Amino acid sequence: MRHRYSHRFRRQTGRMAEEVVDTEEFDRFLSQCVMGSLESARQVGGMARAHVSAAPQPGPWWQDLLDYETAYCLQAATAERATSTHRPSPGISAVCRRFAWALPEMLPRLRAAEAIDDDMRREVTLLFSRTDTGRIYVVEIEATMEKVFRAVDGGSSLEQIATRAGTDLPSTKQALDALAEIGAVKIG
Repeated sequence: MRHRYSHRFRRQTGRMAEEVVDTEEFDRFLSQCVMGSLESARQVGGMARAHVSAAPQPGPWWQDLLDYETAYCLQAATAERATSTHRPSPGISAVCRRFAWALPEMLPRLRAAEAIDDDMRREVTLLFSRTDTGRIYVVEIEATMEKVFRAVDGGSSLEQIATRAGTDLPSTKQALDALAEIGAVKIG
């Protein structure tokens, strides 16, 4: 559960995500959770995020960073697999999130202990997913891919997804294939 980026600011914030395991709330959670389930991963991620969020913020980008780490944690902590359907369905732990800060450029700066300036303030949409083999992906996606991903509901046909996404059939099929390759969508 270690959140490696927010962990770098422990001296400033006085908090680390992994401290949540020493709380009574976590003890109660352990007595009723199903390890590896999506719901358990969401609960742990929420507890860790709330714990670290209660600290002073090192910068205006802090909440985006915590959201990033929570979405990543969800992928790492979920071992549950989606049930197969005859229609495209979202990957069980897949998350599509818009950020106000350019996290793909920002994270290397954080690793290098460099300052984060307003030049990193740029809206970016990231898709977090996990394949059945456990490989985690975090990819920046463009508007068409986002629309197709958000249109997938497990009950709609290719044509219905294309209509809802406002895309043509070949573009929709191509997007679905790419999303399936990274575990964001299950096809069949």
